[in-house]
Amino acid sequence: MADQLEIRLPKTVYNERTAFTATAIFKTRATQADSTPTTAEYKLFNMSSGETIKDWTSLTPAASISISVSAIDNKIKADYKPTERMALLVSADRGLSTEVLQEIHYRLMNVGGFTES
Repeated sequence: MADQLEIRLPKTVYNERTAFTATAIFKTRATQADSTPTTAEYKLFNMSSGETIKDWTSLTPAASISISVSAIDNKIKADYKPTERMALLVSADRGLSTEVLQEIHYRLMNVGGFTES
């Protein structure tokens, strides 16, 4: 049973409309051994706009899972803001008594539409 979850990002600041791949790693806390959860899902949330970009989406369970975040997912929602904060949430066994949830944040830089007032 996976009771520890780590999310790795290549970096924490991206230009808007940049795609990247995150990695979710599942382990057993007691032994630090790789562990495959029964189910795995992820959600992408724009913290600046309050908008869910991608609701809970199933992943194929494995001890290490690659999560593709597309350029469209990383679109700036408010052109007047210089940056927006995003949250990537990953869950193992969501809704079960063995659920593990982890969240990581990153920032999008507005490189196209931002104009200072």
